[in-house]
Amino acid sequence: MVKLVLDTGTLAESFWDGPARAIIGLWKSGEIILCVSQPLLREYAAIASKMGATAREKEEFVSLFSESPWVSTVGSAKRVDVIREDPTDDMFLDCAVAGGADFLITKDEHLLGLESYRRITIALPENFVKAHSVGYRH
Repeated sequence: MVKLVLDTGTLAESFWDGPARAIIGLWKSGEIILCVSQPLLREYAAIASKMGATAREKEEFVSLFSESPWVSTVGSAKRVDVIREDPTDDMFLDCAVAGGADFLITKDEHLLGLESYRRITIALPENFVKAHSVGYRH
């Protein structure tokens, strides 16, 4: 089964129709496994807050990731020091490496500039969706 990491921008985009939402649909249907770490879950919670979620809604949102059988939670030790322009982006690579992810899905230019890292393909959401023949509405 394909394992992937979603960066926070991609997760935020999943609230609207498009490729990011199609990826979430794959996850909810058990077709892919999401890799998460505690730092990543904190970022996801921050996104929920920015989207206007109440404290309860934020807790429910984050619990989706901690309670799903299609999530692999990994330790949060710092493993890589790659993105010099924005070191906070390294958390996504850390999670992908620790979780044995096949893909890191992002629109971040620093991460995309790598193209791949330790056999992890770094891809735009729309490219992942096209490659996996998943339909979505434009």
